[in-house]
Amino acid sequence: MPSERLYVGRADEGRAPSGDSLPTGAVPDDLAVEASKRVAVLALIIVLAALWMFFKGAVLQETVRESRLPTATWGILIAFVASIAMGIVSWRGLLPPREVLRMGLGYEILLCFVLNLAQNISGYPEDVIIIGLPGTCAIILIAPLLVPVAWNLRLGTTIASALAFPITLFIARAAGTPLPSTGIEVLLMGSVAVCATLALIAAKVVGNLSAEVTSARKAVQEMGSYHMIEELGRGGMGQVWRAEHRMLARPSAIKIIRPDNLKESNADRRRVALLRFEREARATAALTSPHTVQVFDFGLTHDGAFYYVMELLDGLDLMEIVKRHGALPPERVVHLVRQICESLAEAHSHGLVHRDLKPNNIMACKIGGRHDFAKVLDFGLVQHTDWERDSDASRLTLDGALLGTPAFMPPEMAMGDTDVDARADVYALGCLLYWLIVGRPPFLGTTAMATILMHVQEAPPRVSDMVPIPRELDALVLACMQKDAAQRPSDAGAMLKILNEVEMEREWTEQHANAWWATHG
Repeated sequence: MPSERLYVGRADEGRAPSGDSLPTGAVPDDLAVEASKRVAVLALIIVLAALWMFFKGAVLQETVRESRLPTATWGILIAFVASIAMGIVSWRGLLPPREVLRMGLGYEILLCFVLNLAQNISGYPEDVIIIGLPGTCAIILIAPLLVPVAWNLRLGTTIASALAFPITLFIARAAGTPLPSTGIEVLLMGSVAVCATLALIAAKVVGNLSAEVTSARKAVQEMGSYHMIEELGRGGMGQVWRAEHRMLARPSAIKIIRPDNLKESNADRRRVALLRFEREARATAALTSPHTVQVFDFGLTHDGAFYYVMELLDGLDLMEIVKRHGALPPERVVHLVRQICESLAEAHSHGLVHRDLKPNNIMACKIGGRHDFAKVLDFGLVQHTDWERDSDASRLTLDGALLGTPAFMPPEMAMGDTDVDARADVYALGCLLYWLIVGRPPFLGTTAMATILMHVQEAPPRVSDMVPIPRELDALVLACMQKDAAQRPSDAGAMLKILNEVEMEREWTEQHANAWWATHG
């Protein structure tokens, strides 16, 4: 399972808006932000249309009565200026998103009145055949798609926009403007009514989609006994959320794996993958070492997604630390790897093999006043030495899949052997020791397959050729990375004993760790 640096976070950070207080039919907060930006799109369309109308008026003046042209020009100018202002307010975010949406409704009504008045007050020359729809019909049809709002607001806005045509037609008649025949007027008003009806249907569809999004989010926000607060991040197969237990107010991280996010096209393979995630949760929950990430709960959501609840950690994974600050001092490496061995020693004593140890899966945390407190994460490829006897669980790996990470993959796994024991983790720990001290993996080919072949075929390099370290530590790295598993330390417990006997010139103390985190944390 790809590692995800998604458990990091502080328990005291503010909560994200939950959306629980939204009015019926209103769009969620983040969708409201996006919708408010679309008001600028509507304004841009009107600006371009106004420029075209100015151009058309200048070119086709002879078809319009000279006495009526200034009135039409002023109407178009008002629409142009209002659109520029609305576009700036929307695009620059000068007002809260929901206020922009409400302002957009008033802007829509204003446009329909001004543009209809400009058209009707200018008159309809007798020699011009009226074909098609009033120009504002386009606004009535487009607005619900660009500016989604609650149904009652959309209903009132669309009716007001549609009434703009007959009202301005009445004003034009009262002003003595020549108008088309009664039949043409009825046809035009009928066209506006049809467009308004279609607009309301579109608004209803958009509103239903928004309601489904809101409902789905509410379902996510209440997962079991936990209240979802905010998304911390996502990887290829899932998301991780910051959450709190509703009764205990305990900060947690919830990892969600949805079936549709799995890259497996076959339903059986997706089922196997989800079973593997469930096995990960069960295996991790059974471990009690303080250096193994705690799993509080797991289960399935109403839509078939698998989730499990972990402790929320405050820190950085080892990949991020080395990427930011380079190789670590040998004494700090020994301090961290001892803790990792404590976690794995318990797992190995229970017959569990991690099978995907790498810097991304280990975090250095700040816990209870302590710094550089190591936590082992993501037992995603965990294997129990007794599971192969269970025909229902039979391996729970995907046919033809090469599981693990090339830079830290033991030769036996690289050769396709899925029946590995604790010594596979010992090999990965040797690679990890090398990587932390030197700042790069022991083997690094041009491709993933080239790297895997190097683990199988090439002798491991000596750390002491690049970095001065104690002889015993150098020998331990080489012992862990032996091609023959029988020549490695038998498990993490045996490796821990060797590490404890390594004499370092200086120890990495809490004082050192505290100073590092104060500067870099």
